[in-house]
Amino acid sequence: MTDNAAGARFEEMFERHAAAVLRFARRRILDDEAAWDVVSETFLTAWRHVARCPMAAEEQLPWLYAIAGNAVRTHRRGQRRRDALTRRVEARTPAVSVDPADEIVSIDAIATAMSALSEIDQEVLRLIAWEQLPDATALGAALGIGPAAAAVRVHRARRRLSRRLSAADVDEVRERRHDLRSVAGSACGVSADAGKTTADHLPGGRR
Repeated sequence: MTDNAAGARFEEMFERHAAAVLRFARRRILDDEAAWDVVSETFLTAWRHVARCPMAAEEQLPWLYAIAGNAVRTHRRGQRRRDALTRRVEARTPAVSVDPADEIVSIDAIATAMSALSEIDQEVLRLIAWEQLPDATALGAALGIGPAAAAVRVHRARRRLSRRLSAADVDEVRERRHDLRSVAGSACGVSADAGKTTADHLPGGRR
């Protein structure tokens, strides 16, 4: 099959079946953006293997569904790994000695803390949580270093992430306390010069 013929065949298949593949993905993945990602991955894979595409139009959609099913499963595995990372990070987050509500670390805070780490620290944590690498030997092989060096990187990455999350918690607690004090002060009629006694404001400055 020539490149022109393969391209025309692919375009025809896309126009005919893209909507069906999108419906297939949406029924299995609630996130619309992720469903479109499945469509993109499906047709990218189909283009790579266009020579294997059935000639009959009625056989093309089941073939595409098989590819899309693999893409959906890949997405779900990735989502489970991301969820597992969130749970693991939350479990390792040191508690701050404040109200219980202040001990909650939001997903946004985790994402912010992760993004503040170096790329190598992020990759170490991703390999542990997403790829489920079982030990320092496997992790070292993935990073191109020895097991001992890998173990050190894991320890450092976890420590740095915990510090970032702890700092974020403390900042949030301070902000909440400041807001509460401001609200309480307003409710009690306390002004900015609250250090003065009531007598300071009496007519004639009587004390």
